Amino acid sequence: MRKLVHDSEEGRSPKAQRQAICAAGVCIAVFSSFAPLLGGCGEARNASPPQQAAASARQQEVKAHRNPCADRKEGPSAPRSSYDTPISRFIFRGEKAPGGLTDADILRAAKNRSWGGIGIADLIGRIERAQPAEQRALTLALAVADSALAVRDYYESGKSLPQHAIYTLAELTYHEDAEVRRGAAGILGQTRLEMAVPAIVERLSDADPAVRRRAVISLSDLAGSGIDTAFAALADARKNEDPAVRREVALWLRIRNNPAAVPALIEMLEDGDANVRRLAVEGLGFIRDRSALDPLIRHLDDPDGMVRSGAQFNLAQTPYRGPKVRAALIRLLDNPDAEERCEALIDVWAYHDRETLAAVTRMQHDGNARVRACASKILEDFRTPHEPLTPLGDLREIHRGDLLLRTCSGRGSDGK
Repeated sequence: MRKLVHDSEEGRSPKAQRQAICAAGVCIAVFSSFAPLLGGCGEARNASPPQQAAASARQQEVKAHRNPCADRKEGPSAPRSSYDTPISRFIFRGEKAPGGLTDADILRAAKNRSWGGIGIADLIGRIERAQPAEQRALTLALAVADSALAVRDYYESGKSLPQHAIYTLAELTYHEDAEVRRGAAGILGQTRLEMAVPAIVERLSDADPAVRRRAVISLSDLAGSGIDTAFAALADARKNEDPAVRREVALWLRIRNNPAAVPALIEMLEDGDANVRRLAVEGLGFIRDRSALDPLIRHLDDPDGMVRSGAQFNLAQTPYRGPKVRAALIRLLDNPDAEERCEALIDVWAYHDRETLAAVTRMQHDGNARVRACASKILEDFRTPHEPLTPLGDLREIHRGDLLLRTCSGRGSDGK
């Protein structure tokens, strides 16, 4: 059969070759379908009625077999792919723009195309050289491509978007299509320009939640570029009505690790959304500002367990440990949850003084067996107050892995 296909390709036009290959495929399918019937034709005469019915059905199936080339249309009458329209060739191949361009045409062409293999840098270069009408159309396509990361790489290479494209992107943040607004806000966040801040701030109240979240990310990117107005706008967004926006704000304030974010993060500790409070606690732990001690101590009683645990962890690791923090950690030894009492024992142990020694000794009489075992193990390894301390971070890592997991993990049989 391979020889049949090879012979059919010699000396023929491409169209004739394709037809010959399709015909060979049909021959294979028909031969494979009839082979069982031909090989057992002598037995088919004596077959039972169900077997004869199955053979008849198989024959009907073979007759109904369609030529895979039957639906192929060639020549000028074939419908054109959406990838091969004048507008698509203008956007993706750099051909001359057709007349009467509309946003709807650009959106249709840009959304129907996979942008994985398209060079964004090449598209930006064409934006720089384009006429005003073509420039807007190409910038719109750039926004639809959601090309913020590619634009960031473009800027990191030492290049930048032309000024008229910045104005067009600011205009597109008000476009009726949410995908365009999101893409335009994302690109503006990579421009490193203070003039982009007002347009992005407007998207914080956008009707589409994805646009609002992208606006927060863009403000964070601009803040990371040293634009103070962007950082101030990001901090102000902590009061946004959308909890998802507030979570994004807390996340990016945490990532930026800027001491100027401490007041905003402290305020976000009072947010009604537990996820916002968790991220705010983490952010304060990264920054380690003295002014965060009292708010963290208050949130040792937070209704959310992860907020309580984060506040405790940050207090245990703060470089400003003193009597106030020690007293707060000792108070956690009275927590009704046995696991949290074990956690508190580990943190109290790091102080190595008489007051913490007395507190740990008291826990040997705890109602939970695991807590008593944890306290006993700590007392065995307790050091004198004058001996240099192991760094607290090492203590938490070593003894949480060795002591806590072996003797204090899980709840006691009494459930306390």
